[in-house]
Amino acid sequence: MSLFASSSRDSKQQQLSTQTSPTMGIKAFENGLWFESKLKESLMLDEPATLQDALHRSQKYVCVEESKAHHSKIHGMTKDHLACIISSRVISSGVISSRE
Repeated sequence: MSLFASSSRDSKQQQLSTQTSPTMGIKAFENGLWFESKLKESLMLDEPATLQDALHRSQKYVCVEESKAHHSKIHGMTKDHLACIISSRVISSGVISSRE
């Protein structure tokens, strides 16, 4: 690679980094998230100061999801399974009365 091409590429990267505001990076990160994610909601309600703050917060959410998956695997319970158990107990205890 020639010296000119290298310096040209570096100056383009520097121009791009100075033109890109921190909020643009955060918004681009938010746009890449699933529309119903708790992380996206958290970032919208409490906007991070920098992209690094947003990435740090995302790591916390990943740890929570991995922990949930690990514990549900160990205990054999999922949200759907728990909902079925609770609803069957409520119905069998007569808490829900049929008014139809």
